[in-house]
Order: sequence, then C-alpha cells, then structure tokens
Amino acid sequence: MASVLFLQVFYAKSQLLLYPLWSLSVEWIANLLSVFLSWVSIRNKIMFFIFLGTLFVAISMKLDFHFAFQQFTNQSGRGLLGFGLGLLAWNVREAIIRFNQKVTLFVLVFMMPMLALI
Repeated sequence: MASVLFLQVFYAKSQLLLYPLWSLSVEWIANLLSVFLSWVSIRNKIMFFIFLGTLFVAISMKLDFHFAFQQFTNQSGRGLLGFGLGLLAWNVREAIIRFNQKVTLFVLVFMMPMLALI
C-alpha cells in the first residue's frame, strides 16, 4: 500500500518492490510542501528546500544506531536537495530567458530603425 501511495520513503519494506520509487515519493512530498509554500517567493522556496535537504543529509550522516531513520533522512534529504536545486536551475533558466527577451526587444526597438536608415 505504501508503494501505491508513493510513501516508500516512510516505510523501508515497501522499497523492496521497486527501489527507485523512493525518489518519486520524496518528489511527491516536495510538491505538496511547495503547494503549501505557494505564497513564498521563489528565492525563499529554493533556500528552504536546499537547507532542509542539506539538514536531512547531515542528520543521516550522523546517525549510526537506527538504520530505517537513517535511510529516511538520507533519501528525504537527497530528494529535497535535488528538488531545491531543480527550482534553482529553473529560476536561472527563466532569468536568462527574460534577459534574452529584453535584449531582443532592445534590438528591435532601437537598432532596427537605425539599420533601416542605413
């Protein structure tokens, strides 16, 4: 049931069915968190996910006694960190697109009339 509901990261035994689904599980949770953070700016969202992911990975590296919790924090941290870095990449891409649009608009508005006169 945990595999069907994409909750593999919370229940280690369900990962035996199809191990790579843990990443979908964490991505599903990150998307839910993102919905609840919809009022937050994209910059703060990126910082939140990267910080939370890094914190979870750091906790997992310090744990020696509880394997299931270590696995949960490690997988959750890697997934949240990846989600945050994905948001960062998307935001950089959008900034580049906006810059290119401004350059194109500048060329069309200012340079084309000059070229037409030449």
